[in-house]
Amino acid sequence: MTAKACQGYGAVASDHLEKGEFDQAEKNYKKALEIDPQDSSAVIGLSNLADRTGNTDQALQYLTKAISANPEDQSILLRYARLSIKVEKIDEAKQTLMNMIEKDPSNLDAKKLLGIVYNDEGQIEEAWNELQPCIDDAISDKNWTDALAMLNNFDEVNSIPVRKRFVDIYRGNGDNGSLMIQLYELGVLLEGKGENAEALKLYKETLELESDNPEINEKVDQLEISVHNDADEHAETAVDKQSGDPAEESDGMSPQYLEAKRTEADFYVQQGLNEEAVKIYEELIEAYPDDERIIKAIHALKAADGSPDNSNNIQESPGMAQGDISSAMNDILQETGVDDQTSDDGDYEAHFQKGIEYRREGQLEEAIKELQKALNDPVNVVRNSRMLAMCYVEQDNYRDAIGQFERAINKLSSDDDGYLDVQYELAEAYLKNGDNDKAWIRYSEINQHDPTFRDVAQKMEPLQPAHDQVDEGPLMSSGQAAVKTRPKKNRISYL
Repeated sequence: MTAKACQGYGAVASDHLEKGEFDQAEKNYKKALEIDPQDSSAVIGLSNLADRTGNTDQALQYLTKAISANPEDQSILLRYARLSIKVEKIDEAKQTLMNMIEKDPSNLDAKKLLGIVYNDEGQIEEAWNELQPCIDDAISDKNWTDALAMLNNFDEVNSIPVRKRFVDIYRGNGDNGSLMIQLYELGVLLEGKGENAEALKLYKETLELESDNPEINEKVDQLEISVHNDADEHAETAVDKQSGDPAEESDGMSPQYLEAKRTEADFYVQQGLNEEAVKIYEELIEAYPDDERIIKAIHALKAADGSPDNSNNIQESPGMAQGDISSAMNDILQETGVDDQTSDDGDYEAHFQKGIEYRREGQLEEAIKELQKALNDPVNVVRNSRMLAMCYVEQDNYRDAIGQFERAINKLSSDDDGYLDVQYELAEAYLKNGDNDKAWIRYSEINQHDPTFRDVAQKMEPLQPAHDQVDEGPLMSSGQAAVKTRPKKNRISYL
């Protein structure tokens, strides 16, 4: 019963340590070590005792001994790193933390500590790379205090990724005064990059908080004109790229005209201007009145805006995620003879690599454009769609992310490597998009394959009560066919 004896001595020693009775604490820890010289709990206890009494060098020696006996114990390694920082052995701490992260990239405790070290050293880029996943995790858990404490380290960094996260936090904690400032600053950054539609949405949200602000009202008026002009130019460019007569034919529309209108509608969808997109899809339904995909696209858009669907010539049909609309319209174009190629030169790998580089630099719009050109690569469908989806996630554009994750998962089977990872990413996208039922279906499928996979059990728990109120038969059957799993992503974002 040596293990129980060691536990008993350890418990007594810890009690003495808490009371400040250091001699008695040391005596009991050493009795535990006499029974089992490899008892790491006793060694850590002696390290804590030495630290409490100001003997940090000895404290580190004890931890070094504990690491020798348990080289893979993350808690001991983290203690060693923290104590090394305390005694200003920064290089040793950094090396320990980097080794921990290399072995387990999801170790947020190690990332957070390393990020703080980098920040103290003034290495802002490196600090962001480590702290950004920790910030996102805190935001996801609605731990606004911790998220803000970490993000405040980058308050002077005027970048889109930083401002987006400030917006998320202040939206979440209800600090409307700070939210207004961050919405405006993010809008200015996006407008400066020519992302006028995104900037317009932010300025409109700012006006909801302060409707009588003349400067923002003026910006809204200017950008509304600019966004509509951009849409017109986008459609005209699409027409110019097509061969043949783009005019309407007697039986409906020519494929070229259909492509031009679809491109224009897609532009509006991507910018969140659903009402304008609906008008175009309703024009298309006149030429293709029985096409379920156009019908679903219209219903999905109207449902997204909460608009009533009173169209007399459209039969009620189940809606689809807004991220799936482009995919549905691409199917229509293929049937009508229009090849919706996203890459003109066929050099898909070059476009993919450019997309990766842009993403590393934080230029998400440019990354998305390049990755869209790589989508027709028949060899790397899963990889390319998944990377594009990740970019959409970083833009908080979960609807389009869902469409690409779905495209990737449809190429995988449950036996493929990485299936569960992609399934998890798709579930997360559904959850962040507010579609809890579909998220629950995905988490449930993962749980059936591997109940220990990541934090799926915890993710399912808060969704279960709401899901139990739904008729599970149709819900499960509608989601089951699409329940394929995908590989896990290592999420990396750059300033």
